[in-house]
Amino acid sequence: MRRYADGRIGDENLYWEIVDHLPKETREYVPRLIAATILGKDASAYGFVFTSTERYDFELVFVPSGTSLLRVASALEIDVGILRNLNPHLVRGVTPPSEVYGVRVPVGGSQRVVASLATGPDTRRADD
Repeated sequence: MRRYADGRIGDENLYWEIVDHLPKETREYVPRLIAATILGKDASAYGFVFTSTERYDFELVFVPSGTSLLRVASALEIDVGILRNLNPHLVRGVTPPSEVYGVRVPVGGSQRVVASLATGPDTRRADD
């Protein structure tokens, strides 16, 4: 690439001059990144309409490592799908195995979860 760049650094036009010599992934990546930036700054100008989504009010309850969302849902007597929506980062449906972890639960539910967890371990697995 250095031979095509001719020693120039920081020249904004350089990319477009050497684009034919770049790997396909790079050729496609840079224009897409630029387009995403432009769209992100003013999406409505390009016909994108965003509607507000339902806001979920929640509170955190700290549970032992490896606690399944199924167990928390059972304690709250709610569908586990609600907890999956509140905790999309827990893709396996279980808290990390090595730490106490804050799980988002509907407002007012944390005390029920704490009481349920205090009664002893649950033998159900997250994928049951």
